[in-house]
Amino acid sequence: MNVKKEVVEHIQKHIVYPASKTQIIEACNKMMDVSQEDKEWFEKNLPEWSYRNADEIIRAVQIVDHLGHVDYPTTKKELIKACNKMTDVPKAYREWFERNLPERSYNSPNDVIGALTGIIHVREHVTYPAAKNAIVETCHKMTKVPEAYRELFLRYLPERVYDNPDDVIKAFKT
Repeated sequence: MNVKKEVVEHIQKHIVYPASKTQIIEACNKMMDVSQEDKEWFEKNLPEWSYRNADEIIRAVQIVDHLGHVDYPTTKKELIKACNKMTDVPKAYREWFERNLPERSYNSPNDVIGALTGIIHVREHVTYPAAKNAIVETCHKMTKVPEAYRELFLRYLPERVYDNPDDVIKAFKT
């Protein structure tokens, strides 16, 4: 789905940033020049996130749209192939996606977004250095991270102290 001109104008002019998905959806539901079908698609596909600007919203929706064209279940390798075809998403975002997406099987676009959301929250909300129990405790407080990903941290993150978020990501890759 291309983000429609009316939606882009609205998110650029009428949303105060930073804004959560809930705040964005509430504002978009007041738009009279966007169809109900488009509003519902937007609500379903906009990832739970705190957005700093309209460009982040547009990129998130573009990525979800591209991920919707992948056959699921799929692997990280297949997702990276699809990601590299996303010419309308800046290369830096595609490279970040490749570096940070955990190596595992994915069943849906929301499954992919959930995994990335968990990684982002670990980057933003954990004070480093941090032991596994501190990371797990922080993750369990993060309601935006799906329960399945909070359980991944509990079950699969090796017991040790992590100096930074990249150490946590590397631990999942080994």
